[in-house]
Amino acid sequence: MTCNVCSLGFGQALTRALLAKTKLHVVGTTSSGAENARNAILGSGSRQDGGAVNESSKGTKPVHEEGGYGGSTSGGYGGADEFGGDPQGNVHQQQPAQGDRGNSSTTNDQTAKLSEGTDNSDWSSRLTTLDMDVREEDAIAHAATTVKERFGSNEVRLVVNISGMLHAEKNLSAVSSDELLETFKINTFGHLLVYKHFSPLLPHKRQTFDDAEDPASGVLKPGLSGLVSLSARVGSIGDNERGGWYSYRSSKAALNQIIRTLSHELNRRSPQHPAFCIAYHPGTMRTGLSEPYTRGQTPENTKGLFEVDEAAEKLIKLMGGMTTEKSGGFWAYDGTRIPW
Repeated sequence: MTCNVCSLGFGQALTRALLAKTKLHVVGTTSSGAENARNAILGSGSRQDGGAVNESSKGTKPVHEEGGYGGSTSGGYGGADEFGGDPQGNVHQQQPAQGDRGNSSTTNDQTAKLSEGTDNSDWSSRLTTLDMDVREEDAIAHAATTVKERFGSNEVRLVVNISGMLHAEKNLSAVSSDELLETFKINTFGHLLVYKHFSPLLPHKRQTFDDAEDPASGVLKPGLSGLVSLSARVGSIGDNERGGWYSYRSSKAALNQIIRTLSHELNRRSPQHPAFCIAYHPGTMRTGLSEPYTRGQTPENTKGLFEVDEAAEKLIKLMGGMTTEKSGGFWAYDGTRIPW
């Protein structure tokens, strides 16, 4: 199964891509409304409410494909992507606790395009959604327990954590202790706590599949598991040439350190259950949150600017080439490494 903790528009796009390309059972977590999110993923009901796929924690065990689950845990709060904007601009883009509803306007036409040529008749049975707020460890622990009870102790193949927020300070006078703490709760500590509770659900021994049998085929190499955090190029210390955005930059830099440290812990596990973890820069995604920084720009005339469906495809392509040797790296959407 795959777990995806994510921003609204990108989380929905990634969840649909995982359902389309694999036989995994996808689990999505959100704090912004379970049923609305599920409807948005499946293309039914209103698409204005955003969020990730969601289902009550109670109920029957979902149907799954033989050979394992693929879960996308789309987590909790906000959805700050890497922006192409000016860090010297003092813009407050924190999202409300229920999520940025303007961030998830994916149309039925986009859903149809993504699933074109794909048998998506089983998407509903392979999609589970759970309520979870990444600011609350009890909620994260409860979600992990629910996944374990429904799908088994060691069935998680992929966790994608895309939760984030942005409070963009242009100088020191705009720094607030409350905003700093909230930013780190969501951009940094939330990711770490998700891995604390979900990484024990990774397989404990090597799963022997050929590419055709592996339910994660199309996303992961046979038998490999993965942990992915959405970071941002502005979190690179070596690439910081302009300053600004104190809380966002530092929270992403700290997240990168967590990923690097976690990679060593994963490497100390037995080779019988290989797994990688990476920090990922997706480029600038056209969402409600990035709109102040991308006015007048289009993916056609701006390098590194993507619609959310294209951004999801680029992440899936990168994950498909991941190995344990590449674990602990800070990777960009084009497959290049970013300096720490």
